[in-house]
Amino acid sequence: MGSKGTMETMGLAAALAGTLLASACTGNSGGSSGGSSGGNADAGNNSDGITSTSIAIGTTIPLTGPAASVCKPVSDAANAWFDSVNASGGINGRKIDATVLDDAYTAPKALANAQQLVRKPVFAIFNGCGTIQPPAIQQAALPAGVPFLFPLASLATGDTSNAFFIVPTYDKQMAALITYGMKKNGPGSVYVIAQQLPGVDKTISAIQSATAAAGGTVVGNDETTGGQADLTPVVLKLKAAKPDYLALVDGVNAGRLVTLMQSQGALPTKNVLAFSNSTESILNGKPNSETAAKLLAPAAVAPPNTEQTSRATTCLRARRLHS
Repeated sequence: MGSKGTMETMGLAAALAGTLLASACTGNSGGSSGGSSGGNADAGNNSDGITSTSIAIGTTIPLTGPAASVCKPVSDAANAWFDSVNASGGINGRKIDATVLDDAYTAPKALANAQQLVRKPVFAIFNGCGTIQPPAIQQAALPAGVPFLFPLASLATGDTSNAFFIVPTYDKQMAALITYGMKKNGPGSVYVIAQQLPGVDKTISAIQSATAAAGGTVVGNDETTGGQADLTPVVLKLKAAKPDYLALVDGVNAGRLVTLMQSQGALPTKNVLAFSNSTESILNGKPNSETAAKLLAPAAVAPPNTEQTSRATTCLRARRLHS
């Protein structure tokens, strides 16, 4: 991940620290886990992940596996920010105790990690990278009432009352990109390459609807799997379709796909429209000037808006006071 992505992730960690600060301001009131007052009041009693000296949070994220090159820097940048906060005295005197577990971009490991974090316990599950894992993480976090904060991912279905996502869902991202691209460069044909992810059918449907509304036509689609060994057949099908636009919904393989498109002369005529989790992968793949000119993709993350930050703060306060 380049410096831009690292700084954005640090901004995300800063947003969490700010949210925890707002929550920690209630530290000695109501249902504090530490007893009546300061000092050693909470020793051995941190049922919500907070003691008089620490706030425990946890992350399950790919540090190994096919998504590691994109996701590990996300974790490293967040932890660098937490180290900075702790070095400055923490949050109201409490240090951030961050546990990072490797899920290798697999749902079973993500579930096991989330269960481990809930048992620890942690005050919140923070961050994460990849859309395969959130439904599994929620199996542990949601019943326990543990907030799931700012993953670099999407969760298209299920109860998200405890979850606060840093990016719009992928169906909304791709619909917006199709609309913008065709408004800028005119209607045309669209080819879709989509990784097999939870909720991908909803994203493809949104692409089809947005394309039709903009006066374009979807001329074909293909599916990939995370870390797929041979992407050449996918790119050759794209080349044969000769589309004006490529709708790319693949965060893990995006960089390799773009490199193959360049070598095979398979770039679309007008634009590569890529969702947020593919941006870093594409940039890591060192696109040439032609690809760079055709790429339309959002930044990997953006600071949470005021409404979301307020909701997250309310959620954390409720957990702190009522756990």
